[in-house]
Amino acid sequence: MNTATEMVGTLLAKKTPRLRGLYLQELPVLQKRELFAAWVRSDTFRLDDMLTLPMAQRYEATPHVVGCDRRGLREVERSFYITPKAGANVQMENGFQDGVRQHLHINKTMSLRARTAINAMLQFGPNAESLEQRGFVRELTEEEHAVETLEKKKRSRK
Repeated sequence: MNTATEMVGTLLAKKTPRLRGLYLQELPVLQKRELFAAWVRSDTFRLDDMLTLPMAQRYEATPHVVGCDRRGLREVERSFYITPKAGANVQMENGFQDGVRQHLHINKTMSLRARTAINAMLQFGPNAESLEQRGFVRELTEEEHAVETLEKKKRSRK
């Protein structure tokens, strides 16, 4: 039997969302849960990868990222860095508070919790359902965010 880490490697080796979906369909339920649990806590996990999965597998993976009390799953404790396209000022719907619709303004790189980052990527990411809203934000890896932060510090010193 493959370990969860090996299964994550096999999943990521599949280059297209369709092939990843087919691989996940072949796995028994318990192995799939182990894979998702290991994947979302690995250094290689990216929301882009999860959100390009076919809907059925995305639906199964999401509770491992955002948490689910009923299933005993905790939210991923890391932050996700979301940045707008150059010059974009994105106004994302972010639920309701006291009956008033809330918006999150994404006009610079932001560190977001899993649920909010997923909402931003679904509404404005490279694979957003709406063609008009597609591609306004993207996810940065931690390395990309560190490089961007260093560059900003260097510019501010000059």
